[in-house]
Amino acid sequence: MIREHTNLFDNLTVLYVEDDDYIRNSITTFLSKRVPNLIIAKDGKEGIEAYIEHKPQIVVTDIRMPYLSGLELAEEIKKDNKNIRIIVLTAHTDEQYLLKSIEIGVDGFLSKPIKLEKLTEMLKKMAKEFKYEHELHEKEMLLYKNSILSSKNEIISTLAHHWRQPLNIISILTQNIKLHFEGFELSPEDINQTLTQISEILQSLSETLTLFQTSLSNNLEKLSINISLLVEKIFFIYNSEIKENNIEFILDLEDDCIANGVEGDLMFAITSIIQNSLEAIKQKEIKNPYIKISVSKDSKNIIITIKDNGGGIEQNVLERIFEPYFSTKNNLNGTGLGLYFVKNIVEKQFLGAVTITTDDNTTSFTLLIPLKI
Repeated sequence: MIREHTNLFDNLTVLYVEDDDYIRNSITTFLSKRVPNLIIAKDGKEGIEAYIEHKPQIVVTDIRMPYLSGLELAEEIKKDNKNIRIIVLTAHTDEQYLLKSIEIGVDGFLSKPIKLEKLTEMLKKMAKEFKYEHELHEKEMLLYKNSILSSKNEIISTLAHHWRQPLNIISILTQNIKLHFEGFELSPEDINQTLTQISEILQSLSETLTLFQTSLSNNLEKLSINISLLVEKIFFIYNSEIKENNIEFILDLEDDCIANGVEGDLMFAITSIIQNSLEAIKQKEIKNPYIKISVSKDSKNIIITIKDNGGGIEQNVLERIFEPYFSTKNNLNGTGLGLYFVKNIVEKQFLGAVTITTDDNTTSFTLLIPLKI
């Protein structure tokens, strides 16, 4: 039974804070047999220092302690990490603190004398929650990586499509040189003109490859991103599809909008929103459809607005649109993770924000990305 607990707690660190020597030693002896990574602190001050050093996933703390009470400790820790689990231990006379504990966001509340089986069950429950969250995160990261890979494959496919014509032209020109050169029908001026033409085409292909090199890179290092240039790259990707569907693509781009981050991730976020716009326009067969992308900046942020007239979003959908696995699509391609990833990329990787405004006819996504200082 103890080994079962140990397996469950193998990847977790538990911080136990108690100022009473007898109680601390007793519970420490019990917990140390079950929790491999157990950190002990004798009061609230030591507790906050231990939290900063070890970053535990679970904290078990007494309420009444010198220097810093258990509730003060819990409040400070929750400010730093809302996802941490905290259990407070208290005497019956301390139940007046229950409401304060709930307000702070304490996850468990046990009265003294502590029943060790109840403490064990509470810890096991929290450990299982962390295990589930970790497995879910791993699954989402795999789906995210696959989505990024799919996005890069789409860019490569688009580049291949755009390169086909200039490569055909080069092939024709080289064949023409060979054919006429063998018959001595080409002057040096003709050859020079043809070679110049080939050189210009190759230069254009090279510039296109350079343009997309950062976006296609697997390098996760945060670099400077020219947002307006990034949007122009995205326009290049969607240009053929936009023309085929008679969609007006409007760009309103301000210069010098420089952010810091992984370009491929932000490209994925923007293309996910554009893809939603395209699907809405095509599904609803909108007359005179358009997608407008604006890039501007204020003193703190770059403001990216993506607006379409593909119809509004219903309120019940709007409330859940960034939830993982929520999708209004009935086909297997609708994983319900596209906009969830958008929110995570903008908020967690770029420390920005995403908002949506909608009415009967239009929908606008606004991304706030901090300016590079």
